Amino acid sequence: MPKAREINDKLVLINKEVKYFLVSEKFAVTTASPPQLDVVQEVDFLIADLKITENEEKISPENCWSMIKEKAGARKEIPIGLQDIGRHNAEKCQGLSLAANLLGGLLQNKERDFWLSLLESGVLDQEYIISEILKLSFDNLPSPFLKRCFAFCSIFPRDSVIDRDQLVQLWMAEGFIDPGLGISVMEELGNQYFDTLLQNSYLKLGKLERCKRCKEIPTLGFLPLLQNLEIVDLFQASCFGSPFYSDDGSTTSTNQVTKTFFPALKSLTIENMPRLVDWKGPEEIYAAYEAKAFPSLERLFLTWCLYSLPLENICNSKLTTLTSLHIESLEELTCVPDELLENNTNLSNLCIVKCHSLTHIVPHKSGCSAALQELFEVSRCPSIKSFPTLNGQECLPSPQSLTIFECQGFICIPSEVLRSCKSLQSLRVTQYENLIEFSPDFLPMPNISFLHITGCPKLNCIPKGIGALSHLVNLQIGPLSDLMEFETFQTCFTGFQQLSSLVSLFLVGQYHWSSLPEQLRHVTALKEMTLYGLGAEVLPDWIGNLSSIQKLEQCKCRNLQSLPSKEIMEGLKNLRRLKIENCHLLARKL
Repeated sequence: MPKAREINDKLVLINKEVKYFLVSEKFAVTTASPPQLDVVQEVDFLIADLKITENEEKISPENCWSMIKEKAGARKEIPIGLQDIGRHNAEKCQGLSLAANLLGGLLQNKERDFWLSLLESGVLDQEYIISEILKLSFDNLPSPFLKRCFAFCSIFPRDSVIDRDQLVQLWMAEGFIDPGLGISVMEELGNQYFDTLLQNSYLKLGKLERCKRCKEIPTLGFLPLLQNLEIVDLFQASCFGSPFYSDDGSTTSTNQVTKTFFPALKSLTIENMPRLVDWKGPEEIYAAYEAKAFPSLERLFLTWCLYSLPLENICNSKLTTLTSLHIESLEELTCVPDELLENNTNLSNLCIVKCHSLTHIVPHKSGCSAALQELFEVSRCPSIKSFPTLNGQECLPSPQSLTIFECQGFICIPSEVLRSCKSLQSLRVTQYENLIEFSPDFLPMPNISFLHITGCPKLNCIPKGIGALSHLVNLQIGPLSDLMEFETFQTCFTGFQQLSSLVSLFLVGQYHWSSLPEQLRHVTALKEMTLYGLGAEVLPDWIGNLSSIQKLEQCKCRNLQSLPSKEIMEGLKNLRRLKIENCHLLARKL
């Protein structure tokens, strides 16, 4: 059996050890149904993942020691006398980062005698070091009350999200915290228990939400396994500073060459913090050693924060790992930070929404090295006056999805900007009241399957090559300029007789157009069709040839007086939904 599987089997045994502790303590949990539940299930330790994979990359003893030192000395500098012992312990971690992390939590706040006894005991010489550390760590929890509090967490399914205050109240209700201490002391002690379990990696902190009176962000940077962090509705907090990374705040000399904060964090969400005005990077705070943060950050979501400085400080020159960035409602943001598109070459998703001061994506001096292979979206940014090219060139990278929505400052989208988008699968250009020029040639973009050109009431020219999009599945088009003649509009449907992939059509016309584009009669694979604002008095008889239609909707067709004959309508044998809305002349006859 591979060694990794044997280690995981040992972890199961540790769970059983905790189960036996629960049974020996006659531990029961009161619930609504059933009334009494004896907890005999295995306890999943609530860290990111305790399983060891067979191909896990080993780390050096020096890196193991750095992890131990960072965890064990989270609140103070490790004394010189302990460092030699700690290095020897680190050498016994078998290159496993999980072992080093757990060992650091076990050694935190322990005296020299404990460090030395652990080294001399032979525990770390065992083949299955992780299971031995876990067992020792549980045995060394400082009180039976704390063990019961942790064991209580076993009633929750793995990866459950548990509110901190609610969990403390449950501990109190079950009598795991001495009831003779008084409510306020019990709550304080419960929070201490929570912090102890957090420091020992038995719990992981996942989300801070609606802490309305919280003015400082709690210390989270020392958590070595934290992968996802959401900070939401902290209305009073104004700055991410030193306490966010570490609570020692030390800038004095240290033997550490480097210190890494949030080493495993992959996803960070900052949402609805209206007073957030500053974000200090660790390099601004810890002058005595090289400090860095977020070496693994891939996804950043920053929404409903009024000021742009936090984004500028997060996306400094040292951040190079982003794959996805979502920015929304940053009122002061005028452009994306200089280094963002230069340094994050793997950035595949960029979404910018409701940034009212945004005038361009990046400064003209900046280049664009980001691939943007999946998504590029700019929506509801009214101050942008021209199409958001990224590097001073006429063309874009080649994303699979491009959305430009409700940017009222646009009057023109040059055809050249899309010339390199050969991988484009989805294009949405919608709600542009002032757009007068957009006539791309879709022939070089054969992979488009979703195409929406809607809400452009001044657009008086027609895109070319829609009928050649052999993968087109969903088409929404109109309203365009009311000065456009029907014959001109009809030319964009040239070639539709070869279009066998189209299944959904949303067509917005003009009241002075008296018919439907004739080419639509050949789109026999169509399953959904919505006709909006057309001037036709009757649907053409060829509508009965669209035998695949399942949903047919007609809205605000004010001249429509009748449907085709019964014989024609019987050709729509798959029709499941027929909707007629605000077609008043027709409604009077039904």
